[in-house]
Amino acid sequence: MLLLFANLQSSAPVIPPAANTPPLPHGVYGVASLTSRHKSIQHQGTRLEETVYLGHDNTIELVLSVDGQAINRTLITRLQLAMGATVLDSDTAPALFDLTRADRLVMELGGAGLAAGRHAAALIIYDAGDPNGLVWGDLVLVVKP
Repeated sequence: MLLLFANLQSSAPVIPPAANTPPLPHGVYGVASLTSRHKSIQHQGTRLEETVYLGHDNTIELVLSVDGQAINRTLITRLQLAMGATVLDSDTAPALFDLTRADRLVMELGGAGLAAGRHAAALIIYDAGDPNGLVWGDLVLVVKP
């Protein structure tokens, strides 16, 4: 599936980060799953596969890392999952994303209105140092009824 990034614009207002908010470190980006049997990826490596159960409250829990070290998730100001023309955005659909935990990113996508099937998704992270977003990695969402 070809990922299109032309549709990543959000109609939500951009809220500038606090003046003393540090940016995320840059390096080799990684994602480790706390919920999937396919446990981790490195940026531009194999795709992490996660299951979404439509209409259910199952969660996807991810630990984001730079150079093998977990990041403080509270530095993230916004998150997007881009699947072609479909973009799930924490600014416009905050109920889908729990951005309050420092140790992990939690997503509850059962009510996101996704079609059943396999969807390639780009995980895009926003923080004080990356106001245009940073593609953290790719994953596959397996959406089941």
